[in-house]
Parts: sequence; structure tokens; C-alpha cells
Amino acid sequence: MKKITAILMVLLLAAGLCACGSKDKGTEKEPASASQSTEAPKEAETEPESLKKSGAAIADATVTAESIPVKVMVITGAGGFGMAKLMADAASGMTSMDYEIVTEADPEVIVQSLADGSCDIALLPSDAAARAYQQSDGGVVAAAAVTRGGLYVIANTAARTITSMEDLAGRAVPIAGSAARAAAAAIFATDGWEIDLDTSIGQASDLVRALAEGKTDLAILAEPAASVAVSSIDGVQNIISLGDLWNSVCGEGTMVMNCAAFRRDFVTAHPEAAAAFLAEYQSSVSYLAQSPNDAARLIEETGIFGRGDAALAAIPNCGCCALTGQEMKEPLSVYLRLLHAADPAFVGGEVPGDDFYYIPG
Repeated sequence: MKKITAILMVLLLAAGLCACGSKDKGTEKEPASASQSTEAPKEAETEPESLKKSGAAIADATVTAESIPVKVMVITGAGGFGMAKLMADAASGMTSMDYEIVTEADPEVIVQSLADGSCDIALLPSDAAARAYQQSDGGVVAAAAVTRGGLYVIANTAARTITSMEDLAGRAVPIAGSAARAAAAAIFATDGWEIDLDTSIGQASDLVRALAEGKTDLAILAEPAASVAVSSIDGVQNIISLGDLWNSVCGEGTMVMNCAAFRRDFVTAHPEAAAAFLAEYQSSVSYLAQSPNDAARLIEETGIFGRGDAALAAIPNCGCCALTGQEMKEPLSVYLRLLHAADPAFVGGEVPGDDFYYIPG
């Protein structure tokens, strides 16, 4: 029987998940076993290999950018984690350009803003970026891969007998979030699993609450909601890493759930400004890896996610990165092709063409 205090805690956590949706300016190899997926997250002490490799030319370059106002939109949750230090620096006037940065919980709002030209740069789910490209007749380009993996099947004690995909076959599993649904549908279709994705609970915070109240024994949640559920609800654990399953079936590192995108007119007119942003974003992601405690505090302060402690627990599992150029194009193109194969609507009807990928000259 769940303790009353635990339930109260979860309701407060759910409120924190909702809070991250407000707008604030500036300021995966074999599927993981139950024992692997339930290990306590370890604090990142060194820069991940993906960051050492990615964006080296950008990070090492001396970029001279004209000081222009740049409007940036950042998706709340793991997709925005890498922006925390950059947002804090922008609020303190320590960036190369005059960034106007807002956070946004609804990816469709960001899609519309990119398509109609009301923002220049956005961090958003990759499927949403593809839809923005279609809606703007090619007026949006992908510039960086920013997260890989970070999607889990979660179960409470009543469903702990489920330890593999075979145990899920033929079951309905609640899932929240359009990006999570697209990624899960793609991996299940690719690997041949017939699993019904129940989208009747629309928000991650509501799905966490349903787990806490015993209304469901299973859920598919992306980070950081997965870490919130595991850390705050008695008996709840990660039982399957869909990121690990994706890596084993679809290719290592190709589950690019979030990306950074530019409005094509912006990058054409201001290539130095685009390069400057990518350099500053690279530095911000490195800070996330090297100083997770401070980064988690900034994640909360900037409105990227409502609770810094939950963000800290989620950081090692989010796969935050800053891949650019061909290192971005290759995995992202695989990801979008598999989403399209599962359901063309995920990517706006068609797989984006080569012109969707911004490769600096």
C-alpha cells in the first residue's frame, strides 16, 4: 500500500512537470535487462565521447558574428537541457548575440513559429522539425542533433513480471507526448512488435500521476518524466530501455528524438550568427556534462524543467549531445525515415530532402 506521503510527493512532482510548460524569457546492442535499467543514475564527471567528437570544428573556431537580435524557442524537458547555460549567459549579457529566448511545452507552437518566421532558431522534437520543414515549403533546416535515446518502459510492482518485449506483445501501454509516441511506434514497427500505444492520457505529468494513483501499472515515458516516476513512486522502475532496443535494431546513436533547427532565411542571411549559436550551444552542452549539479539548477531557474533535482537524476539518461554537419545528418536521416515508415504523418507526410540538413561550407 502506497504511503500517503509518497502520493502527496508525486502530486507535487506532477505539478512541477506541468510548471515547465510556461513560457520564460532568457531567463541504445541488446535491450537492457531489468537490472541494467534500474541502476541509479550516475553523475557525469567527464565530457561524454559524443561531445568530444561532435562539433569540433565549430567549438574550436573563432566566430565573429554581427550583434543581431535572435529569437530562440526551446522545448521544455530533455530536449532543452543543453540550453541551460546558454540561457543563463544570455540573461546576464554574456553571449555573442542578443538572444530573446522563450521556453514552450507544445511542439506544435514551435512548429508554427518556425514556419511563419516568428522565431529564428528552435530546439524541438525531430519529428516536429520535419513537420515545420514541410509546412514552410522547405523553409526550415536541421542544424544539430541534441538528444539521443532517453525513452523507457516503466512499471510498478504489479507489472514487474514484465521484463522483455515478449511480455509486452499484445498489450496496451499508455504513452504520453507526441515525440515519445512517434519514436516508440517506429521502433515497434521496425522490430515487428504489435503493441497498442494508448494515448488517452495526453500529458506526461498526468501519466506520472496515473502511475502514482495505481490507475495504470505500465507506461512509456521519455526523460525527465521517467526519472520523476522512478524516483518518486514506491515500487516503480525502468524495466526496458527503448533507446537500447533502438540502438540494437536500428543502429547505434540514431534515435535522435530532439534537434536544433534554423529558419532557412535566417541562416542564409546570417551564417556567422548561426555558427556563433552552434558554438555557444556546444559549450553549453559541455557544461551540462561537466557540471551537472549546477546545470540542473539552471534548468529549473530558466524554466526548461520545473524541478532541478529531477533534472539532475535525468541528465545521465537523456543522451544530450551537440552533433552537427554529417554527424548530425546521418543519424537524424535514419530516425526520420523510420518514423515515416511507421506513419508518414509523424514527419508531415514525406521524408525531408537533403536540403533539410544544414551542413556549413
